[in-house]
Amino acid sequence: MLQELKRLLSLYYNKLYNYILTAPPGSLQLTGVLGLAALVIAYYQLRRDDAPSSSSSAEQQRQRAQQAAGRYGSGVGAAAAAAGGRLAAGSSAAAAAAAKAGADAAGGASSSGRQQELSGDPMSLERRVRSKLAGIRRVTISSLGPLTEEWSSTDLQEGANLRSEAAELLRELCACADTYIITQVQDDVGQAVVTGALEAAGLVGSQPGQLRPHRLLFCSTLDGKVSMVRQIEPDLHIDGSAKTIEDLKRFMPQLLHIVQPGSAAAAQGSPNVASSSSLQAFFS
Repeated sequence: MLQELKRLLSLYYNKLYNYILTAPPGSLQLTGVLGLAALVIAYYQLRRDDAPSSSSSAEQQRQRAQQAAGRYGSGVGAAAAAAGGRLAAGSSAAAAAAAKAGADAAGGASSSGRQQELSGDPMSLERRVRSKLAGIRRVTISSLGPLTEEWSSTDLQEGANLRSEAAELLRELCACADTYIITQVQDDVGQAVVTGALEAAGLVGSQPGQLRPHRLLFCSTLDGKVSMVRQIEPDLHIDGSAKTIEDLKRFMPQLLHIVQPGSAAAAQGSPNVASSSSLQAFFS
């Protein structure tokens, strides 16, 4: 509205101004001059009133711009702070994950080290067994003495106890060669306790490092054991009985006598017979 009034006053002012310039002398009345003066005064008054209004409008625009900039800056600052917080949280989480992974790796390495220590370094044991069995494809073992703490069939009436080192050694033997176990027993009780002890140790099965069930054999006499060994025709026979070693030394390529404490080694001087205090000592 103010702008429209200003435009009309400006139009009338220009017309009156041109009229005064072109009017002949003496043609203007006093009232016309006074009206013209009033119009000029009103026009300039409106211009002065509009200037503060324009200044106020410009000031308001600057204030709104500053407020908008402040809100934008606050939003950017908040977003930056939030992003920084998320980055810091992500960095902390990544650091925690890395620390946990390191601890798990260290724990795994320690556990692996402990397992190797408890099992007597199985990789080294594997190399020793393979070195001793180089060229040997079939092995027979009499369980009494070499594998169990019992040395005779009569001892099996009370139970069968595997030697502490027997399980790992037997696994390596089964992995390297066709292995058979022969046990002299008096009755079904002896057969059951020996089978149970081997199965409890996880040594009987069809997996690598296990004894095949059909290769777990039993007999009731020493002569029966000698006959079974000769039928299998192993490259190496291991036994705890001196008499069995003596009976087989003429027929077997290699024999190993596990000597019972307090006894003498069998077939001393025979080139195909070796002796040891235990399987572990022989493969060490």
